Amino acid sequence: MTKGAYKLVVSDRLEFDVKFTLNDGGEEKPFGMRLAARRQDLSEQEQALAEQVKVVEFLQGRELKLMGWIGRAPLVDDEGHAVPAGPQALQALFDMVAGMVSLVFAAYLQANGAKGKSGN
Repeated sequence: MTKGAYKLVVSDRLEFDVKFTLNDGGEEKPFGMRLAARRQDLSEQEQALAEQVKVVEFLQGRELKLMGWIGRAPLVDDEGHAVPAGPQALQALFDMVAGMVSLVFAAYLQANGAKGKSGN
């Protein structure tokens, strides 16, 4: 990513994990997924958000991709087989699970930014 005469020493590609649970009759079942997206600088993020785009559109504009499941897949097909990771699976999670879009959005923002390190 280039800003004027400067360029970040890291790539424009992010990969990050999103771990979550789903309530199954009172028991929390763990799931997770590996996502990839394009890094974006703060001014571009602020511009997109100022345009009041939907969060899903914001994520799609960053080329968000579901790369794989962590552990077992949270989705199965009509025959009970695990649904492979991919764009349809990600959209199904967004459509079927309340809060999933917000969870992924927050994870993207965290992965896109700097993180503090213990002992600073």
